[in-house]
Amino acid sequence: AGLRAADAALFVVSAAQDAASVAATTRAAWEECALAGTPRAIVVTHLDTARTSFDDMTRICAEAFGGEDPDAVLPLYLPVLGPEGADGHAPLTGLTGLLSRR
Repeated sequence: AGLRAADAALFVVSAAQDAASVAATTRAAWEECALAGTPRAIVVTHLDTARTSFDDMTRICAEAFGGEDPDAVLPLYLPVLGPEGADGHAPLTGLTGLLSRR
């Protein structure tokens, strides 16, 4: 009942996980929001962690939340990463909005 009263829902996932580790309950909540017509967005954390990839995370989110529709999950922002250090860590220095181009 509370979900139907929400104006929108944000789903937070870590870039350090794979599609299989996105919880079934998270996927179920995503589908429940879809049935209720609630707008949804995914927030990805830990993109500046070693051995993470924005492209991989976009694919993982599409697999976990998009089902058969390849356009069900699309990025609105692209991460801007600084130079990668010896430890494989590239610091997140900003975001570029695909709609605003800033």
